[in-house]
Parts: sequence; C-alpha cells; structure tokens
Amino acid sequence: MSNHPFFIISTDAREAFDIAMIECCFSDVDNWVYPEAVFSCWIFYWNPDPGAELICDGKRIKLEENTCILIPPYTKFSTNSTRKFRQFYLHFMAPEPFDRVRRTVFPFAAGAVKSQVEEILHCSDENRRALLLRRMVYFYLAEIPEKDFLEPEEQIMSPGIRKAVESINNNLQEPLSNGDLCRKAGMSRNQFYEIFRKEMGMTPGRYLLNVRMEYARRKLIYSDETIDEIATASGYADRFHFSKAFKKFYGFPPGSYRRPVKKV
Repeated sequence: MSNHPFFIISTDAREAFDIAMIECCFSDVDNWVYPEAVFSCWIFYWNPDPGAELICDGKRIKLEENTCILIPPYTKFSTNSTRKFRQFYLHFMAPEPFDRVRRTVFPFAAGAVKSQVEEILHCSDENRRALLLRRMVYFYLAEIPEKDFLEPEEQIMSPGIRKAVESINNNLQEPLSNGDLCRKAGMSRNQFYEIFRKEMGMTPGRYLLNVRMEYARRKLIYSDETIDEIATASGYADRFHFSKAFKKFYGFPPGSYRRPVKKV
C-alpha cells in the first residue's frame, strides 16, 4: 500500500480567508503615462495588446498578452505607453499574510488568463463571476515566492508612517497639516519627511495627490456625481483647480475621462 501525504486544516480564522474586490474593468486605454503612482490596494494587470510598460526599482516590464502583473499595496511604480491598448485590471484587498509582501512588481506568465478573462466578461451570473475572479487571483497570489513575504513580526512600513498614510487616506476633503501628520507619526518634521520619502518613495504631498486622483477617477467612472461635487469631495476648492490637477495627472480632463468601460 502506498502512503499519500495528507494535511489537517485547522479550524481557526484562516477558514474565513477571502479577498475583497474593489474594482474590476476591461477598457481601452489611450494614454497611460504616470511618473509616480502608488495605491493602497493590490492591483492585477493584464493587457492583451502591446504598447505599455511598468517601471519599478529601475526595471522595465512590458505588459503584453503573455504577461500578467501583481502589485502589492503601497508599491511605487511608473507607467508608460506608446499606443492605444486594451487592459484588464482588478483592484482588491487581501488579508494576512498578504499584508506583508515585499513592495515590488511581480510579473508572471499569463497562461490561461486570456480564456479566463473572456469567461469572466461573458458571465452573467454575479456569484459565478466573483468565483471566477477569485480563482484567477488566488492562483497568482499562490505564485508569490516565499522569500518575498516578510516575517510575521515585520511590517511593510513603520507604525508611525502607516498612521500618517492612513490619516491622509481618510481626510481628503480636509487634509491634515504637515504638523498634524508629524504628530500622528510621532516624529519631528525633518525626521518625518526623511522617513516618509524613504518608505513611500515620494513626499507626503505627492502621496496625497495620488490618493485624491484615484478617488476622483473612481467617482467619475462609478458615480453620477457632478464634476463640481467630485472636486469638492476630492479636497479641491473649485472645479477649475480640480480639472487642472486631474488633466496634469492623467492626461485627460475629468469630463473626457467618463468614457465607457466594461465594468466587471
């Protein structure tokens, strides 16, 4: 009789493991040039067409049919494009231990992603679509090398900087002053700026701009709020200043950004 390995699954909180979907779209992209981007969630990218690339830690990764990308939260990266292309992307949150994955871009062979995306896009049952999305994401989360997980006692950013980042995330309309952020972090002003730039790869002001623009982008796609309302909710005094900042960041004015997308 041959012996087969078996595993006992403990009945602890890990049974409730699940990812939280935030946004999933398949869209045409005309311009994808961001000098500095950072998100507070996980991102999955797959482009069936060539013409775009990601830059992280000095490395350039082309996005094309045979490659898909996973990016952990708070990873700074830049993007570039040379032509119009189609893009499938998913924003999601993942619990422990995926909250301590090293901040870098993970490229993987796309394998069956093309057929899986087509199945997802043509699925009319919401519950099944959610399962199909999770199947795809779980597969690639499981592909992250063990060496890229921090030890349980380690964190991807220091507690003080995390408090400051969360304060920025939660106060877009009335952002905290630099002094308030320093107090949240428990640091002097010079110490705070030095450590923030080191851990986040950008200044607090640039990070705030990233969060505001991402918030506004989602509102433009998923809500019926007016541009004036979105400007106010994003922390801008008026539509003019908001539109100017949005166009400089994304390359499109807010009104033009309300283009049709395939919302999954």
